[in-house]
Amino acid sequence: MYHCHQEASIHVQMGMYGALVIYNPDDPAAATGPGKGQGGVLHGWAYDKDVVLLLSEFDLGQHVAEQFAGARGGYNPVNYKPQYWFINGLSFPNTIHAGLGFNFTNWEAAHPGYDPLIVGSVTGGATGTAGEKVLLRVINMGFEVQPMHMHGYHGKIIGSDQRAWPWANNPGNAAMGIAQTPFGEGMEKNTLTIGSGETYEWLVDMGQQTQNSMYEAGVQTRYDPVTGLPVSNQDTAKPAIPDPFLPPPLTYIGGQR
Repeated sequence: MYHCHQEASIHVQMGMYGALVIYNPDDPAAATGPGKGQGGVLHGWAYDKDVVLLLSEFDLGQHVAEQFAGARGGYNPVNYKPQYWFINGLSFPNTIHAGLGFNFTNWEAAHPGYDPLIVGSVTGGATGTAGEKVLLRVINMGFEVQPMHMHGYHGKIIGSDQRAWPWANNPGNAAMGIAQTPFGEGMEKNTLTIGSGETYEWLVDMGQQTQNSMYEAGVQTRYDPVTGLPVSNQDTAKPAIPDPFLPPPLTYIGGQR
């Protein structure tokens, strides 16, 4: 991570921070950067593509004080109480490309490599096994502890704070006959609790996700009027599932498949 280290309590809140990713020079991703579908090797682990997840939060009170009362504006950081939480500067539902009136094409062009919507194939992958291996570079630049949870996957913790964790998951050494810790073993978590200033390298095997449901794969936010069963939000010919707490035409907001 980077930030200016000068009055960080103000500058981090104002957005003066980011991610600095250093690649091995022979990695394909070194030429394109994160989020471009290129792979590499980190701490002895091969991955198909990497994604930056930069976490932060926002206290409106501090911004109002800065805007209308000058430097600090009498705001006491002891009273810090955020109202918004971000991944790469976006909050839900923009994190899943579902924000109404938001131009994601322009946003992605202005923030290359920072798209928080993670897409991976359960069958493809260049590492020799089914399923893309997606490396999540998780960074917490906020002041609060954040529990990051995923459904259907247990990602391997292969490193933290720019240090490899081979004791948690052995990358293996073919020349010495040492096997790599397979997925399903070693230190794997579906919820990563990350404190302020921490970073983690979290390797996800998309092949762990299988579809054993009567429902179509994907995010079911639409339904079939004939069968009454949920269908993918990508089936735009079907109506959206109504929100039981809001009058029509307000309905659930569908994310990407």
